[in-house]
Amino acid sequence: MFTYEKIKKKPKLFLRFIGLTSKEFDVVYDKIDSSYLSYELKRLSRSDRTNKIGQGNKFKYNLKTRILILLFYYKVYPTMDLASFLFDLNKSNISRNIAHLEPLIRKVLPLPNKMKSRKKIRNMEELLEKFPELIAIVDATEQEMNRPKHKKKRDNHYSGKKKKYTRKTQIIINKNGLIIDKSKSTNGKKHDKKLFDEKPPDLPEEITLLGDLGYKGIEETIKNEVQLPEKKRKNSELSKKQKRKNKKLSKRRILVENVIRNMKVFGLMGKKLRNPIKKYDLRTDIIAGLVNFRVLFKLRNIA
Repeated sequence: MFTYEKIKKKPKLFLRFIGLTSKEFDVVYDKIDSSYLSYELKRLSRSDRTNKIGQGNKFKYNLKTRILILLFYYKVYPTMDLASFLFDLNKSNISRNIAHLEPLIRKVLPLPNKMKSRKKIRNMEELLEKFPELIAIVDATEQEMNRPKHKKKRDNHYSGKKKKYTRKTQIIINKNGLIIDKSKSTNGKKHDKKLFDEKPPDLPEEITLLGDLGYKGIEETIKNEVQLPEKKRKNSELSKKQKRKNKKLSKRRILVENVIRNMKVFGLMGKKLRNPIKKYDLRTDIIAGLVNFRVLFKLRNIA
């Protein structure tokens, strides 16, 4: 059976299967463990529960193994048949275990909505700490999904860019690679600018926002300075100065591509989506939180 004790002995495989190093996993586990009793008490004390606390089926495995199952599912994104075989649990129990822990792990991770705290930034030092070089970078990513059954949903989710049915999510990051804003997912047909305009980010006015040509026109939506690539016009070439500007901007924007790649390392977001859309935002929030956690863990260890 796939167990924590076995996989911890193989650090490279631990990272490949779980998405965290064993040290990072232990920190996340401690955070969840310290909140687990109060979380369970609140869950079991709900008004619609018929059984008394202590009654009902017990989980087969301890909390550490159950967290391992959840993270393995997010990282590898196996079928329920394979997960059931690896962990010696039936498919319904695997699914129930994941659904039970998702709200708790979401609570302890540094999600984007926590990173863009509404707490006032009092001075330039605090602003630079949150936004190094006073820069933020925006981009959108799409994930392939199964072909919707209904024609209207098919039309809305067909991405002309990807030539597939997709689900789209927009992120904004700072120079450290922290995701400070993540949109609700939408259908793949929606244009990047329209997604941005529907809920513009609340960024301090001193911040310069970098984007690609898909965001042309957003400078009318927000008060921030916006830097976009120069577009090649019909029957004319870009000047050397414009090419240098585009190259420089591209080097600065590559960071957001790396962050999207780090999100898509988790198979649940990187492979073809098989799950119902209703849980998509919850699960991509958790993935964004895991990516942020790894960035913060690295920064604090270096500091």
